[in-house]
Amino acid sequence: GAFCTPAPRCVETAQLFLDASYKTANTSSGKPPLILDSRMYDGTMQPEGSRLFRSIGYAPLREYLENPDANDANAAKFVLGEYARTSLDVIWEEVIAKHDSDAAEKSADSKNGETLLFFAHAIYLPSAVLGLASAVGCIGEELDIVLDTNTQEAQGYLMHIHDQTVSLLQRPGE
Repeated sequence: GAFCTPAPRCVETAQLFLDASYKTANTSSGKPPLILDSRMYDGTMQPEGSRLFRSIGYAPLREYLENPDANDANAAKFVLGEYARTSLDVIWEEVIAKHDSDAAEKSADSKNGETLLFFAHAIYLPSAVLGLASAVGCIGEELDIVLDTNTQEAQGYLMHIHDQTVSLLQRPGE
């Protein structure tokens, strides 16, 4: 599935990406449905999160979480942690629903899972990735990529759950 906040700019980015990638990919499965969930958008609309973003702006996640101002660091841990938990809830609900509908078709020990796409706003995307990476046991350098990257427009992360690896996806030439 392709998860996205219902924010217009995020939806537009997701549609552009999905249209371009599935036109060039040789796939019989087709383009995944775009799953809009207002809980992911509502999480970005918290007054404290907006205050932090106005203060810090586009920056690596670590700058939010390890801010020298203890009040800002604690606020970031709360707001971004809540966003990560909400994102994991949204993903989990869809995975369980998908698993239940496909249970008869797939073996339980198959490593041939599906690709999960997640589109979110600047600082919130790495928050969701960090939450998922932590939940599946990624450690060290894998988490540093997420914590230390100033995620830009049209960038994202590729996570291999079975290998417990995370890498940055960016436009060619960056």
